[in-house]
Amino acid sequence: MRRCVQKAKLAKGTNMLDGTRVLVVEPEYLIALEIQRILSDRGADALGALTFADASAALVDRRFDLAIVALDPQGHGLDFCRALLQAGVAVVLVSSAAEHGSGHPDLPGAMIVAKPFGDDDLLAAVTAALTGTCGQARGH
Repeated sequence: MRRCVQKAKLAKGTNMLDGTRVLVVEPEYLIALEIQRILSDRGADALGALTFADASAALVDRRFDLAIVALDPQGHGLDFCRALLQAGVAVVLVSSAAEHGSGHPDLPGAMIVAKPFGDDDLLAAVTAALTGTCGQARGH
């Protein structure tokens, strides 16, 4: 994980995600905006959705390279994430649930970042999810 964070720090201020299409599914509006800012600052085309219904509607018209999905302790959104992974979309989960800190057993192909997280934590997980180069990322 440390290696992934260092890569993200080196790329800060560059367009490391130039052209990457990202769907952000986060019910907390301000958190969703912050995630979109972090990604857009690195060149990503980020679209936000506050609900899984909105996210599903966005998938009808657009293709995404990556989805960042807020997962609650009850596991809402697991089926949505499974479908994304099966369709070849990289997935990064964001969660405040401590038991998800080292990954989610039902979504072995997804990266995870624990809330609260910083820019570098999120970027490390995004980079790892897109390239398949590192293990799970953790927030602080």
